[in-house]
Amino acid sequence: PNALDIEAFTRPIKNEPKKNEKVKLLYLGSLIHSKGPQILLEAIRGLDVECRLYGEGILKEELQQAIQKYQLDAQIYPQVQYAEVPSLYAQADIVVFPSLWPEPFGRIAIESMAAGKPIIGAAIGAIKEMVTSGTGILTDPGDVQQLREAIELLMHNEKLRQEMGKNGRKAVKESYAEEKVIEKLIGVYVERS
Repeated sequence: PNALDIEAFTRPIKNEPKKNEKVKLLYLGSLIHSKGPQILLEAIRGLDVECRLYGEGILKEELQQAIQKYQLDAQIYPQVQYAEVPSLYAQADIVVFPSLWPEPFGRIAIESMAAGKPIIGAAIGAIKEMVTSGTGILTDPGDVQQLREAIELLMHNEKLRQEMGKNGRKAVKESYAEEKVIEKLIGVYVERS
């Protein structure tokens, strides 16, 4: 699997939440149909959450119109430098990865887990192999109602969010830490020589 510098995602520390602060959702990725940002915006209609989307793509204008039309507490930001990504995770409460196509390997899933954040992802491609019931929630691709229910479950259960975040960090350390991946790779070479 891909390796990850886990320390880069554990350094930022989120400020203590203020009373009555909205749960913050984070979407990182291209603003294109196959990545599902339109599904996310549809799912949060009527929910008291704050949603931040980072990315560029052909759906940007359509998404902006939906935000205005439905008066969503959502904001679209341009892509950021990779060095800034860990701080985005640190500010989020839940990371949403609503892909409609089978992602071969979603770095967002392991980055979220390394940052100690629960993830809601589509049960498709490699996402369903990385996200388990202990680290996040999987929903059927494109199922707005399932996504809404998953968001509602986590937004009202801080303890569950923290537990999933802790489990995710542990899972990433065991499977995707740079030293673990290098160790496995060397093992393959030794085995075949």
